[in-house]
Amino acid sequence: MSEDAASAARAAGPVMDDALARLEANARQQTDGIWLEEVTADVAPHVRDWNLGACWRWGDWPDRDEVMPAGTPAVDSGIDLVARRRDDGEWIAIQVKSRRLNLRGEGERVASAEMDKFLAAAADRDIWAERWLAVNGAVPLGGHTPGKVAMSGAPVKVVNVAQAVESQRAALAAAAEDGTCPHCETGAGAGTPPTGPPPADAFVHAAGGGRVGGGPSARQRAGRRGRHPPRRGAWSYCAAVRRRQDAHRAADRRGVDLSGRVVGGAVPVDRAGGPDTARVHAARRCAAAGDGGVLGPGRGRRRGEGRQHR
Repeated sequence: MSEDAASAARAAGPVMDDALARLEANARQQTDGIWLEEVTADVAPHVRDWNLGACWRWGDWPDRDEVMPAGTPAVDSGIDLVARRRDDGEWIAIQVKSRRLNLRGEGERVASAEMDKFLAAAADRDIWAERWLAVNGAVPLGGHTPGKVAMSGAPVKVVNVAQAVESQRAALAAAAEDGTCPHCETGAGAGTPPTGPPPADAFVHAAGGGRVGGGPSARQRAGRRGRHPPRRGAWSYCAAVRRRQDAHRAADRRGVDLSGRVVGGAVPVDRAGGPDTARVHAARRCAAAGDGGVLGPGRGRRRGEGRQHR
């Protein structure tokens, strides 16, 4: 680790520790969210997955007069924070919502009325490259909010600040042990954004999914253990199974009536799509026994047919 990288890591550690303490202290409180604005602005340059070079509260944004149209008020008009991406310098508008969390780290959903001012203030896509909703736990969009966001013309990314801070603090601790820097893995200078694909957990941090505290959701844990395929693969797999079952039913309708009698000289088809030789042979045995090709459940003939009762 270079000297600049080591000093950056040393500076980030206390910031993350203070942020974690404030997040924990306010997790069970109903607050106005100003504390979360301060925490988010402080940790933003240190969270690798966010790719932010700087972050300001709206009133402290130094480039507001140059970027925004004339007459834009200096007071908060819907946008709580403004961040600048590290790699390309584009602007990000951030709305911050603090919730009282339960023991599972979940908070009340964000209603559409709470997003109206933000969506209107950050509607200019020539200015804003991204729009974020920063929350202090597992706080999703609720009600008609997703539809309203979709109609506003640009997506809104929900960012779980608590999860991102805990993950980055763990990365800093691991880097201190093995001598690497989370911002400078390949010898790049301090402050250079990482290259290559993001880690698997980056999408969890950005979307705010899973449990508060950095862990993956139950579905993600089950998927990693191989209990079921991923969402897209599962859809393709289920669609293929349905098509195969439909073909099997159609073949059964053509070859066997509801009573199990072989009709029309057709050959029954098994689940794999090939000829069901077992059913064909059973039908032949029943026909030879005088049952007329009836396939009863569990036997080659119906009960009482093809034989005499005593």
